[in-house]
Amino acid sequence: MQSPALSFIQDNPHHDTREKKQSIEEVCSPQNFLVLIKGGAKAIYQRRREIWRESKCPATYKEHKMMYHFMLGMPAHEVINPNSHNQGARASEKEISDMEQIRNESLMNRDIIFLSLKDVYDNFNLKTMRMFEWAVDRGMTEETSMVVFHDDEYCLRPEVLQTICEKTFRSNSSLYAGSVYWRHPSYDIQKGFDGSFAPYFGGWLYALSSDLVKEIAYHEGTTFASMNLGFSEDLQVGKWVKN
Repeated sequence: MQSPALSFIQDNPHHDTREKKQSIEEVCSPQNFLVLIKGGAKAIYQRRREIWRESKCPATYKEHKMMYHFMLGMPAHEVINPNSHNQGARASEKEISDMEQIRNESLMNRDIIFLSLKDVYDNFNLKTMRMFEWAVDRGMTEETSMVVFHDDEYCLRPEVLQTICEKTFRSNSSLYAGSVYWRHPSYDIQKGFDGSFAPYFGGWLYALSSDLVKEIAYHEGTTFASMNLGFSEDLQVGKWVKN
């Protein structure tokens, strides 16, 4: 598993009432980090999760008392026709087989959250919106200080994010951090349709302070970001933060 270094952006000032009740060290303790691991729903991706579970990552997260979940949608093998009105539509045999496998995997490992959408790459921005919404509605507690998103071949180094979190909270700022920072665009697809660009962290691994996650989850700018930007999830997260 890869454990990349992190860089970070301090965003607009925030007002976290926990700082009055807890020390910054307590707020930024890794036990207050929520980790959401991006995984695929098709059966072919199950082996990737097995490799992750066999790595040092789960032990590291458990040692720091960090909560983590794999985030999956529903498997999709059939092309969806947006003009169809087929009331008899049903899951294909491959989709049913995949659902059975991921259901059994979930029952065995108890570390998977299922989201109510088809798990296809072109919808990954929508899946990420669902992840933000789930974090706000179900995953975060009053103590959660950071929410981490990473692919299933990566592993967070908790002590690194803890240091960044403490530095950021001392300046009374929000935090957006990640492993690969795109400060300037290198390709046209990174730009909005109007030529604008929002700096962002690559989708392999990034983290946001809990206040940012709450602000982004149901913000109009999040819902309609695709009006001026491609579907790439990491591009959109940068735009959501900028909004």
